[in-house]
Amino acid sequence: MTLSVKQIERVKALRTSMAIDSMLGNFKKFRNAKKEYASIAIQDFQTIKNIPSPQVTAPLFSKAGLNMLYVAIRNFFSIKTPEEKLLKQMSAEEKARQKLNQMA
Repeated sequence: MTLSVKQIERVKALRTSMAIDSMLGNFKKFRNAKKEYASIAIQDFQTIKNIPSPQVTAPLFSKAGLNMLYVAIRNFFSIKTPEEKLLKQMSAEEKARQKLNQMA
């Protein structure tokens, strides 16, 4: 199943939202964006992995860095939805396939 242009644009917006919300320390919005992203991503994983995502870096001991750390720790210990678990499994399988192809 392929994604529509509208869904691809929504995925880009969700990825940006996750990056901004983690910098601002807004865990609730980050979590909602992550849930919606996972539900869309499992529909067509091959298309999703080719969409570029924003790269955000900040020094650890800055306001943004500490906010990102806070969100990362809360996300690590949060309960995952079935879609998020499936997306994590799919990405792990893709990494294993790539590693196997490099060895061959």
